[in-house]
Amino acid sequence: MTQNESPNKRFIFFGLLLALIIAVIAAARWSSSEYSNNDPSLIPVFQLAGKLPQAASRTVSKAMINIDDVDERELGDKIKESFYRKHDLSDEQQKTESYLNSLLMYHWAKRKSFSYQAFLISDTRPNAFAMPGGIIVVTQGLINTVKSEAELVAIIAHEIGHIELSHSFDAVKYTLLAQKLRISEIGELADFARNLMIRPSFSKTQEDEADEYAYNFLLNSPYTPSAMASSLQNLQEESGHYHRNEMNPIPAYLSTHPPLKKRIRKYASKAKTWWTKNPNAKRFIGVQNLQERICYYDYDYGREEYVKGHQ
Repeated sequence: MTQNESPNKRFIFFGLLLALIIAVIAAARWSSSEYSNNDPSLIPVFQLAGKLPQAASRTVSKAMINIDDVDERELGDKIKESFYRKHDLSDEQQKTESYLNSLLMYHWAKRKSFSYQAFLISDTRPNAFAMPGGIIVVTQGLINTVKSEAELVAIIAHEIGHIELSHSFDAVKYTLLAQKLRISEIGELADFARNLMIRPSFSKTQEDEADEYAYNFLLNSPYTPSAMASSLQNLQEESGHYHRNEMNPIPAYLSTHPPLKKRIRKYASKAKTWWTKNPNAKRFIGVQNLQERICYYDYDYGREEYVKGHQ
């Protein structure tokens, strides 16, 4: 072992040791938690175990070079240019994309260094994904699957959570680091990031954090918190995406998202508890708003678009 190799190997050793420690702690927590009685799956173990490596990754990145929101905005601008070059929508799709962007105006972001922008793509599969620099991509299939504006907002909020919590930027930051050190073309990096983020690439921990972000957003909005579970339920019914054999740790770990049925159960329960504590609350649904592609903030269709009490 040379002098240059030794620090790297020590770093790897201590990294693996820390990962092992957090996995043991996670397993102990799981075995004594509500999951051990009601939810016999290893999913919570992997979610908790993911937190330390994720935090360590961000620390290492900041220590190596100061990659900040300005870099993310520049990358996001290039990704937007990449979309515009290939963006060919019908009049109806353009109306839908404008509707999505009207939702983004009122106002989700805590990070002010870039503005959010939505793009609609013609894919018939229900999906949405987030990219660095405030870019939200929604498929036509998702628009056709959700039943209300509240459900659409729940999914958009999940994707915004990935951006606000730096998950999207974390996925490409080491490539950006290479770009800054090697003077690569930012346009090439943008194309790489665009292609990377179109594929599912977030960890289970990050998906769980984005779910929490979305649910908390609903709580602090005019929309019904029940939309979180119902949007996931509609996605499950549309895609037929049922996870089986969840006690098998390999599929549980490699699956991109936590199982839909667990997410549905979790957020249905949280919403039910919220309604129990707020029996006189009135929250917006927005079925007609979705149909007409006019967001709640621009037009309120009246009392039939609201739910009161737990319904």
